[in-house]
Amino acid sequence: MASYIIKTKEHEFKKEFEYLTDVTDELDKLQHSRFNINTIREITLWKLDRYVCMSDDAIEKLNSVQSLKKLDEEKTIIVLKALLKSKGVRLPMASTYLRFINPQVYQIIDARAYRAAFDYTKQETLSNKNEKQLIITYIKYLQKLRDIAQTGYHGLDVRFEDLDRFLYDIDKDAGFEVKDIFPYEKTKLSQLENLINKYKQNKILNGK
Repeated sequence: MASYIIKTKEHEFKKEFEYLTDVTDELDKLQHSRFNINTIREITLWKLDRYVCMSDDAIEKLNSVQSLKKLDEEKTIIVLKALLKSKGVRLPMASTYLRFINPQVYQIIDARAYRAAFDYTKQETLSNKNEKQLIITYIKYLQKLRDIAQTGYHGLDVRFEDLDRFLYDIDKDAGFEVKDIFPYEKTKLSQLENLINKYKQNKILNGK
């Protein structure tokens, strides 16, 4: 089952990522495979429960970032432009392809993970049709996640390649709805504070 590790100063524990677990496990193995149109369809079904059409050129550009060890902004911009030209592909879906082909460099961006990453201080419309602005938003998001991976999230340490799932879970487990509007008042964010405190008090080591 797909899972990730959360660390505090005193504890380390495993958190299961409970979303289409069998399929997620299989897709996690794709970072070592060359993508083709069938791979694209599998990932799209996992994310959106529908198919998309994508050119061979876009898939080839996507494959070109599989071996990256760190973020190459210029190459990422080229790939994102190609992906976003595909009918039915918006930024969250494009980032999903990138995440499965190279999770050490890319992570999924969606409403939940984005607002949690920025501590609910800003709201971004990820369906914005301005391609340039969408790409800038994604690159800034990746940079923010890299910062979180280095400094922690409210005392919780999570690997970069697990942060999209962690942030998604944080937002969902705190009881927020996708349609919620942020920034919230501090009283509303007490739900988040309570959840993080529960994480910090968790004494489960490696899921045991």
